[in-house]
Amino acid sequence: MKENEMKNILLILVFPLLLGNAISQVSPPVRLTNGNDDRNASFGIIYSWIDFGFQDFEFMIFERHSEGASQICISKIGHQGAIDSVTYLTNDMFLNTNPVIEYNKPGYPNNGIIHTAFAVWQSNKFGRESIFGSTFRISSGWTEPFIIDSSNSNNRNPVLTGIDSGNYMIVYESDNDIKFKKFNFFTHETIAEGNLTMLVPEVCSNPRVYGSSESVLISYDKEISPVHKAVFYRTGPPDLIPLNENPGDTIVYSGINHCLGFGRQSLLLNPIIETNRNGNTDIFTVQLFPLYFINPVVVDSSFDNLNYKGTDIVITDNVTNLIYSYLRRSDADLRILYGEFFNPEVLNLKISDDPFFKSTLGISNGVRIPDEPCQKFWFVYNKDSADSGYPSTIYGISYTNCLTEIHQNNLSLTENFFLTQNYPNPFNPETHLEFGIPELGFVSLKIYDVLGNEVAALVNETKQAGSYSLEWNATNFPSGIYFYKLTSGNFSEVKRMMLLK
Repeated sequence: MKENEMKNILLILVFPLLLGNAISQVSPPVRLTNGNDDRNASFGIIYSWIDFGFQDFEFMIFERHSEGASQICISKIGHQGAIDSVTYLTNDMFLNTNPVIEYNKPGYPNNGIIHTAFAVWQSNKFGRESIFGSTFRISSGWTEPFIIDSSNSNNRNPVLTGIDSGNYMIVYESDNDIKFKKFNFFTHETIAEGNLTMLVPEVCSNPRVYGSSESVLISYDKEISPVHKAVFYRTGPPDLIPLNENPGDTIVYSGINHCLGFGRQSLLLNPIIETNRNGNTDIFTVQLFPLYFINPVVVDSSFDNLNYKGTDIVITDNVTNLIYSYLRRSDADLRILYGEFFNPEVLNLKISDDPFFKSTLGISNGVRIPDEPCQKFWFVYNKDSADSGYPSTIYGISYTNCLTEIHQNNLSLTENFFLTQNYPNPFNPETHLEFGIPELGFVSLKIYDVLGNEVAALVNETKQAGSYSLEWNATNFPSGIYFYKLTSGNFSEVKRMMLLK
């Protein structure tokens, strides 16, 4: 992948930011749907890169099953849970499954409103699997379902990414191949399309996608043999993604591998891979260039024991908030685990006594809490219900993150080194930082750009033990992501921040 292509992809990374010093709280499970057989809930990704959560609500999309049929439904989820009645995108006697949704909220500052959204799913309406969609505008609501691909192939497992406010990229399985369509939101027309694996003889499945108006990254699993499954990728402009595979397009080859999606570690957008290449089933993030494995995403002994059954989905490093959640199957049960990096397994909750119970996991981008400097994330999943009439109900666990006040500190004792997250973040043009040292020593606090160049030295002298506050004025610096690094003695810590003009 060329460097400028990766930079274009990075522009649309829109996971929520947790700002400043933070107090976090995890809630008990909350029931989000009631009296139905509901499954497979998820949220979209707000792909307008200048937005970082703090909307009033998000759309949750899910399946509602009844009498051999299933409908695609939408619910608005706010800081307290479901805030409206369910909207049915389908209402027929067919199996409508595997829904995904994306939404856009243009403009800055954020006004808390989702302006447009796009939902896609598969249906057996024509006696084979076909891809359908529906679009949402704030002025008119959701449209009637329309056909995206009803060709003679079995088209299934769609994934979706926003390219810009008017176009989306839809990628899906088509028999043993991976197809893509660049689709116009307003006209419901296909702008470009192709069979990504037309020249690949092996069975290909499990597409994943992330993109921008200039570059799209698509991955897929390729079955080399029953005991060998590799993960490949292609990248290119949305209108012309290359069809030719070469060794450089391999994310991971040895062993049995499965791509769970894309996350971000440091500044790079990386595939998240479940793999047994080391003899255990582990979850890694792969940096595409240079190609190497870095540390496992989730450090958990369950991945090293023989009872591990695998995960359904992993939510990894959510840019700066460092939260994740996943489903863990063992011989005994199925559980949802939620944690923070460097503080794993904050929550370990049993979903079902049946380890093969079909549950999925989704995470929201973050909704704001009125009159409080807080945002709330929802982890949603379908839970095994004791009610035989409704065997699956959607629940949510919320994670609340609140900013605390930051004060100018006088010299005072501190027991440990620390470096706080800057506030505000994003900022323009000033931001506030704090650090502390427990002993007399030389202190360096420097600012670096994304290329690693030093652009400012805020502190570069010997300091007494204590806590310190300071401001950085970035009037003369361009918008972008910056790093600030505190070094003192053997202690070193780096954090990132965004200047947005």
